[in-house]
Amino acid sequence: MARLPVHYGYTLIDKQNNLTEPDSETVSATQSPAPLVGPSENEIAEEAADTHAGESWRSRDNPWRYLISIIILAAGVGAAIGLSSLAKPPETQESTVLIQQVELETAQTFAGQLDLTVSGTVVPHREIDVAVEVSGRVKKKHGECQAGNFVKKGTPLLEIDTEEYKIELRRLEADVDQAVKRIQETDQQIIGERKNLALAERDYVIQQREYQRNLSLKDVLSKSELDQSRRALNTAKTQVTSRSNSIDSLNATKTTLKSALELSKRQLDKANLQLRRTVVTAPVDGVIVTELVQENDYVRQGDQIITFEDTSKTEVRCNLTTTDLNWIRRNSKPNGDQPLSVYQLPKTDVLIYDSVRPNIMWKGTLERFDGIGRDPITKTIPCRIIVDQPVIETPEGPSALVRGMFVKCRMEVQTSASEESNNLISFSELALHPNNQVWFVSDDKLDRALVKIVDRTQKSSSGGGPATVVARPLSDKLKSGTRVVVSPLSQPTVGAPVIVAGEKEKIKDVDHKSSPAESTDDSKPLDAKTADKGVDA
Repeated sequence: MARLPVHYGYTLIDKQNNLTEPDSETVSATQSPAPLVGPSENEIAEEAADTHAGESWRSRDNPWRYLISIIILAAGVGAAIGLSSLAKPPETQESTVLIQQVELETAQTFAGQLDLTVSGTVVPHREIDVAVEVSGRVKKKHGECQAGNFVKKGTPLLEIDTEEYKIELRRLEADVDQAVKRIQETDQQIIGERKNLALAERDYVIQQREYQRNLSLKDVLSKSELDQSRRALNTAKTQVTSRSNSIDSLNATKTTLKSALELSKRQLDKANLQLRRTVVTAPVDGVIVTELVQENDYVRQGDQIITFEDTSKTEVRCNLTTTDLNWIRRNSKPNGDQPLSVYQLPKTDVLIYDSVRPNIMWKGTLERFDGIGRDPITKTIPCRIIVDQPVIETPEGPSALVRGMFVKCRMEVQTSASEESNNLISFSELALHPNNQVWFVSDDKLDRALVKIVDRTQKSSSGGGPATVVARPLSDKLKSGTRVVVSPLSQPTVGAPVIVAGEKEKIKDVDHKSSPAESTDDSKPLDAKTADKGVDA
């Protein structure tokens, strides 16, 4: 600890640092420095004694310092023990368990008609890509050729320039006329040659008769006359052969001309067809989805110009599980004498409705698989439902199934109680809790099990009672005959004792084999009044 300097008249003495400084006021008061006067020997001895006494008390070797600390600590511990001995232990109160009163219903085995409901998406029955069949410039685009328009079959949509095709048509018509005239000319030639052939044959007969007469007179006639008669006969025979060959040649020419005429006619038919194809019409009744050309655009043969959706029918794509398919296969009516293949589905009637307007329903038929195999994500099997009449009349007006709608598909499936694979039970929807949990009572204690919902019947039209749930239990503890809880539960726990409404109250003792810290949660058997209080709570 630093000590303050001591003032002795003329001099400031620093006892700690043994330094002396003259007093500035004293020095300024005199012209010449006065002699320095220090403290007396007695004062110096007293100051040294006080400093030595303080340092000896703070020394670590002093035993009194530790003794005093021990005495203070012992006094504090003794005071704490004394105070704790004076406190009274708290009175332990035996807690009671509030037992809930519940209403029960017996789960029944389900057998009968099951409405299998799955979600689906409406997709087009057919989507047609309309392409031009001739090349040319788009001369006219009709107003009906707009995306979103509904058009009837045969409605003109586009017209392509026809000048080039009309010229080609006139040229082929001229070729046909020329081929016809050539055939007529050949016919006239054939008629003339046949006449010449007849004359040649008569001349040949005459020459042959003359030659026979000369032979009978060979003794009278000279040899030169006989040779001349023979040459005339040969000449007549040559004329007959020549005329016959000419007729055959003309017949062959006529056949060739006929073939050319047929070819010209076919080309003329094609030209007429191309001329008709310059007008693009709607292939069926439906809606134009997209249109890709405008007026004065040049298109080539095969270019896609319109995407057209057939609205005469529509389809619904849905996914079914393997269990659903097995039920449908086992319980659907056979379609004929031939057994179904594993890649075929029995034609099953389906009711389709929108969840927003469940009172409006369309009729469809489960037709086929949508491809082959399972969906890699949901592990279900894609199927297609055909709706023959996608537009129906409703009190609000016509209503149609259009692509992209999310709908519900309900199929009626018959089940049998004798089929062990069904394992279905039915109970009131009041027994169904969040996360598909069902609470039930076993030995007057609560227990729970998970279920998979298969069907939920609609409430009655009068709204007088709850719906009935058909489910498949996921635990062996829940089965037909089990008493399920249909009354509300407040923070239920597995193993909690309950009172069944309408029965004589039976409250069993609760075993308490826990530590003293858990004794506040124990309970004793309640009398009737206490139980009533617990129920009210």
